[in-house]
Amino acid sequence: MLTRDERPYCRFLRDEGYNYPSIASRIGCSERQARHACDTVRIMPQKNKTGRRPNLTPKRLDKTLRSVERHFVYP
Repeated sequence: MLTRDERPYCRFLRDEGYNYPSIASRIGCSERQARHACDTVRIMPQKNKTGRRPNLTPKRLDKTLRSVERHFVYP
């Protein structure tokens, strides 16, 4: 697995004209890892967003707040 510093370096070497075997030997990884790091769209891997997405849109929030205001008696 490549580190965060090695991924941009791998892409830089590829842009400079190096082939995958030479990139892999310079970085110290497999040729497949070098190829994958150069071909992916995102250089830095992103953490997957987990959990449930909020169901309350701004329109539904306004409707809910109006309903609460009608039924709640302020002291």
